[in-house]
Amino acid sequence: MTSDGAIPPVGPLSVRFSQRSALRSEWIYGDGYQGPSSLALFEALVARQPVWPGMDVLEIGSGLGGDAFRLSTRHGARVRGIDASPDMTRLCVERAAEQGLTGVEFQTGDVRTIDLDESSVDLVWTRDCFMYLSPPDKRLAWSRLRGALRPGGRVMITDYCRGAGECSPAFEEMHRDSGFHLITQDDYAAVLESAGFTDVVTENRTGDLTASEIEERTRMIEERDGFLTRFTSEEYDGLLRRWDTKISLSSNEELTWMVLTARA
Repeated sequence: MTSDGAIPPVGPLSVRFSQRSALRSEWIYGDGYQGPSSLALFEALVARQPVWPGMDVLEIGSGLGGDAFRLSTRHGARVRGIDASPDMTRLCVERAAEQGLTGVEFQTGDVRTIDLDESSVDLVWTRDCFMYLSPPDKRLAWSRLRGALRPGGRVMITDYCRGAGECSPAFEEMHRDSGFHLITQDDYAAVLESAGFTDVVTENRTGDLTASEIEERTRMIEERDGFLTRFTSEEYDGLLRRWDTKISLSSNEELTWMVLTARA
């Protein structure tokens, strides 16, 4: 963790996403989440790629399990969650046991190298995590995931992207300091198409991102005292600065957020 509480921009994700970092983000976003946690948004995503009882779902970047738990408890799916962070995986396993959930399993792994059985899943679900992979690694990962899907299997992605126009120095600084490898939404679609996916559709939902960021920032201010019972003032100030930057960059669509669906 850096002195201002930000996620260190270098090093493997397994190290960068420590328990403290994960719990700090969860305080902002909501139980089980490292990103926008609205139930309405979750159900809107399910409506785009329906989930049914007994469906085999592979979630990449399962984080603290928010979507995995909802996919299982609300829709009856069998979910395998994979995350690069051992700390987050351990917390997910503990929480699933505490709740007596049997339809979810979690493991630590790297999507670029972890064993993936051919034609073993119906849906690949991933929220806001491929931004950490370089373009070549994005292509590698999606080629591997294409093989893991059964014929006609589907994909649901949300992720951060860069705007199509020229980006400001403020964006480039955020991009570098966050350890991101953001590409445009059109380039993201091309990655899926090059991996053999069809019916690739992207939707720009940056307005939803900005609204969520503003809501989160408001909560940080209103509940500052509660935050400081668990974390430091340096972490608080660093997070508030990060949110101000994110709101500014998403408001002018230098930083964008998309939903992408596709079929194997």
